Amino acid sequence: MTATLLSATAQGHYKEYGSTDKSAILIIHGFPGNATDWEATAKGLSDHYRVIVPDLIGFGNNAQKDLPFDQVWLSAQTENLIKVVQKAGLDSFSIIAHDFGVPIAITLMDKLNGKVKKLIITAGNTLSDPPLNIVMKAVPKPIIGGIAKGFLFSKFSINMMRTMGTKKGKIYPVKNSKTERQALKTIFATALENMSGYFMPVEKIAEQAAIETLIIWGDKDPFFPVSHAERMKEKMKNAKLIVYEGVGHYCYIEETSKFVDDIQKFISL
Repeated sequence: MTATLLSATAQGHYKEYGSTDKSAILIIHGFPGNATDWEATAKGLSDHYRVIVPDLIGFGNNAQKDLPFDQVWLSAQTENLIKVVQKAGLDSFSIIAHDFGVPIAITLMDKLNGKVKKLIITAGNTLSDPPLNIVMKAVPKPIIGGIAKGFLFSKFSINMMRTMGTKKGKIYPVKNSKTERQALKTIFATALENMSGYFMPVEKIAEQAAIETLIIWGDKDPFFPVSHAERMKEKMKNAKLIVYEGVGHYCYIEETSKFVDDIQKFISL
């Protein structure tokens, strides 16, 4: 079943799997890729759960050209997802979030005042000082910052993230369109200018939250090492960490069956 909803900034498309009389799960995608990449996971969960999978603003069916930063950053994404939650009639649900979906999930959880029962996060960031590679560190600097942005967010580089981020199997996230790559650049090129400032509110919310959280990580993730996941876990009040051996940035693609099983066990506890 597919449903649509209109918001002030984008057309809020989402896909829905499973019966409406079951416990609900909201999946928030990251990138590279979009909501399409979550179909196998959503179908795997749909025997026991109602699964809602929206596209973020700027991606998939919600892709639009020339979106400014304030329409694709956390506050706008969160407000749009609140409309999805309202349209779907979700009173209580769990969240699965990947990559950029992770800080959005933290922000959404805070806004919804107890509606989120459990949180599953994978390959993302809640910290104000995450590990950055040398090119990312160059973004805020004069002159070389422009060169760094040009490389990081080129079609070649983003496609390379898809393949180099996958360490197990040959199924990759979908290729992002030119419009999606533009949104990705707007989000991260701006955030990298001041990571501490943009992510400190997320870190504070994550530290104060008592929600039961499962962190799932690949030990071969080339973007966020396991040590990063361990730091996030230490700063949360009620989190546990599962590490998948031989898996990269896309646990839900590279180990779909195991990912689905671990989530079902965690939510059913």
